[in-house]
Amino acid sequence: MASLLKMEKYVPLLVDFMNRDEDILQEETSDALIAFQSDEVVEAVAEMMSDSDDIIFPVSVLANTKTPLAVEKLRELYKKTTDDENKTMIIEALCHQLTEEALPEIEQFAKEGYNSYLVEVENLLYGFHKVMGIDHPKLQQWRQIAEDREEEFRKLQSGEKGRAPDPLDPGIPYRNTEKVGRNDPCPCGSGKKYKKCCGA
Repeated sequence: MASLLKMEKYVPLLVDFMNRDEDILQEETSDALIAFQSDEVVEAVAEMMSDSDDIIFPVSVLANTKTPLAVEKLRELYKKTTDDENKTMIIEALCHQLTEEALPEIEQFAKEGYNSYLVEVENLLYGFHKVMGIDHPKLQQWRQIAEDREEEFRKLQSGEKGRAPDPLDPGIPYRNTEKVGRNDPCPCGSGKKYKKCCGA
């Protein structure tokens, strides 16, 4: 209701809810904060984030708040972040902003290399460059990897023979078709909770 009525005095309270370890509450809070589409939300969310945090929901708020300040804060966060999976999520958010302002960070990320359990990076980079009309030397390579992954997934879905997907083997395309809760066992088989392992 606070977001529908644009009652910005409740933004700090909603942001505080994002620190609670309850998926449904975090998801609803993220949706409410996104609905504001305001820089007050951007400032509050960026301020509460740190590199060690579970940043999935806060980054989602910044990715879906379409203001120049959201892009600026994501770029700052990318520069401060040391965790590889967090870097990937921030790059995904910057790609979703569809702005050339984010190009330096996206190009640096593509140059340094990447490995992610949460994001299909080649799809992301290919999609961003194609939509923005920006050429890149790896454009066709990204496209081929994305198409190969999709074909392998299609074969697995249709029951065709082939190697079974293994989330720990980057050479085998893997897609988790079931939503994994943050407190569920991680699908990688580590025995840890998803939020403390691949979802960290």
